Amino acid sequence: MIDARFDAFLTSLRPSPEDHARARAAAIVIAESLRRHFRPDAPLDLRDDLLVAGSVGKLTALAPAAQVDLLYLLPDAERGQSHPIETVEAVLRAAFPRRVALVAGESWVNTPAAQVRVLPAFIEEEGFLVALAGRWRHSNPVAEAAALRLTDRLHDGRATGLLLLAKAWARQCAVPVSSFELEILVREYLGADPAPKSWPDLFTAFLAWGRAHTPGGFDMPGGWEKLEIGNAWHGPAESAYWRAVLAGRHQASGDISEAIGEWRHLFGEDFPDAAPITLSPHRPPPPIRDSVS
Repeated sequence: MIDARFDAFLTSLRPSPEDHARARAAAIVIAESLRRHFRPDAPLDLRDDLLVAGSVGKLTALAPAAQVDLLYLLPDAERGQSHPIETVEAVLRAAFPRRVALVAGESWVNTPAAQVRVLPAFIEEEGFLVALAGRWRHSNPVAEAAALRLTDRLHDGRATGLLLLAKAWARQCAVPVSSFELEILVREYLGADPAPKSWPDLFTAFLAWGRAHTPGGFDMPGGWEKLEIGNAWHGPAESAYWRAVLAGRHQASGDISEAIGEWRHLFGEDFPDAAPITLSPHRPPPPIRDSVS
């Protein structure tokens, strides 16, 4: 019974195809405005100068996919310019008056469909040079997405499912961990513990493993740097672990209502309760945050 409710909850967490299409369309509109400035002679339907990345690009966003990362690939001629990040911001502010916000040194554009985080980037031999939080860093979202898809194939879709559960928990409990950090931890965990488990047991084991293996540095697919994940999230993770253990004990004793209550503490009221299972409607778009990935 609990597994069926987890399945239903995971279904409600996944954006619809329409959600994904709206988010991507919003990113393309932003890219078109930048293209007019940086590539005025290029056709408007060019798509070689943009990459929809982050959770929307990897199909791991929580419904309704209201935030999207856009890598806009600047022309090589801009490498010699002194302030390409500031130029991108100025172009966006001119194109979208009163819709641009600067968050942690990054430009966000509010559109009716989604909030778009615009990340200026240059193509490199092995990935991209991306302006993240005001500084240039090597990154490879294409390799990241491929690594996640491979893990999903090797583990019967459990990588994406576990990541969605972890994100839902982090959102509900305001856990100080980014979506990208959770993604890396999920992949590393499944590589270390590939044994099939039910969703409740998988989430519980992931919390224990994650606390035991952080702080630490983790290789990023196609990246030139390690991702350092600290222990700021340990307190909420320990609390969640013991709630999950308690939920398992309630389930084992047949007290399904109490078990569901514990899971709702962790995931929120959208987790199906003791009533007949119905899927909750998608959440409204959340406010701008600087931790989306």
